[in-house]
Amino acid sequence: MLKQLAVWVLQSRHRLTLAVAFLLIVPLLNFMAPMIAVAGVLQFGPMAALPWIAGGWGIVGAIQVIANPDPIALVYLVSAGVSLTLAMLMATVLGRTGSLTLALQASLLAIVGVLVAFYVAVDDVTAYWTNAIEYLLASARESGTQLSQLSDQEVSEGVTLIAQYMSGVAAGWAFVALAVSILGGYAMWDHATDKGRARFGRFRDLNLGRALAAALVLLAVVGSFAGWVPGATAAIVLLLAFGLYGCALMHWLRQRFDRPEWSHVVLYGVLATTLLGNPFAVMLVCVAGYVDAWFNMVRVAPRGQAR
Repeated sequence: MLKQLAVWVLQSRHRLTLAVAFLLIVPLLNFMAPMIAVAGVLQFGPMAALPWIAGGWGIVGAIQVIANPDPIALVYLVSAGVSLTLAMLMATVLGRTGSLTLALQASLLAIVGVLVAFYVAVDDVTAYWTNAIEYLLASARESGTQLSQLSDQEVSEGVTLIAQYMSGVAAGWAFVALAVSILGGYAMWDHATDKGRARFGRFRDLNLGRALAAALVLLAVVGSFAGWVPGATAAIVLLLAFGLYGCALMHWLRQRFDRPEWSHVVLYGVLATTLLGNPFAVMLVCVAGYVDAWFNMVRVAPRGQAR
């Protein structure tokens, strides 16, 4: 299905506009819009693809303003624009460098840079997230959800706890979303064209390197013992990045021992299930990726083997 969609979209530039607009409008398919943007940039080039991708976003913006001009719709529109912009920038890096690893490393540094800028621009980060969470909770209560059964004290304690770590969690998920957009868009473009496979590298051979592994330790130590909150939140983002590295390791092991394709479905199904409850499996994958960064257990697969 994804291959057919990519083939159809990449046949002409104006289809980028239609695909981006459609995917942004349909709720369950929103995450695919940045993937299409990445594939479009790789196919047509950044400057040629930019106006057509921006046109799709503009169509959705016009519909939102006319049909639902409320603050939540505006927030969604802005976040969609930021996601598309970052995806196009990282696709440009991927096309210029010809390295999937460098593109993912650049996306990680970009998210950490945005995180640092956020701490510089906002005087009281905890208060910022507290206000944002309380606004969402008030909207949820008005809609009659189960949150209305909680006492004000329970809600206040929960908000305070979440607000302290929200910056790191938000930045971490932003990196995961950006990485998925790069990987998905690269795979769609790579499979939809006839110029060869894995021209910019394979996901299973991803290696974030020891420098980022050392940076994770340094930021965690400084954040914990010196009380430097931006360092602690940046460490959370790096830890999730090594979780992506751990997923690459699982892909390499599947290829190395010739396991069936459905083993990927089981892996990501377990990760998604435990993430909603006890994230033990997620932490295990993060630790596996971190350990591999130091000891380099992943080896590049022989040439000519399929993904």
